Amino acid sequence: MPIHARYIDALDIMYFTFTGVVTHGEVQSKATEVIAKVPPTVRAEVLDFSEMEQFDVGFGEVMATLKLIQEINQDALWEKSYYLVKGGKLSPHVVTMITSLSKVIGAQYSIDVSDDLEEALATMDLPGEAVTHFTASAVMAAQ
Repeated sequence: MPIHARYIDALDIMYFTFTGVVTHGEVQSKATEVIAKVPPTVRAEVLDFSEMEQFDVGFGEVMATLKLIQEINQDALWEKSYYLVKGGKLSPHVVTMITSLSKVIGAQYSIDVSDDLEEALATMDLPGEAVTHFTASAVMAAQ
């Protein structure tokens, strides 16, 4: 499957890696599998598109995926979703699409773009106390 997901305890984040075109069904299947294992304290989700050579996903697929993520977040009683989009050369296109679609579906997103995970997470507007420090091992595990 071209989507891999894991929960990183040290950072309290969900980390999704996309390695190819992902269908809504694949995202739904992976999300259902992962959400059962993840505590409701997750502070952020990383969408990592950096391994994709091209972002060949239709508008409808992305909208369906964002709606699914929003529904999961509401079911988990998370107040807001925070996303770091790590996309390398795809970043501008991916962020534009996700930002536009999140407005369409009324989702609440805080989106940051960076290829430096530690720097991006440290500056995100996460709930609770400010996030200022991550261990090198935790950041390496996420990458």
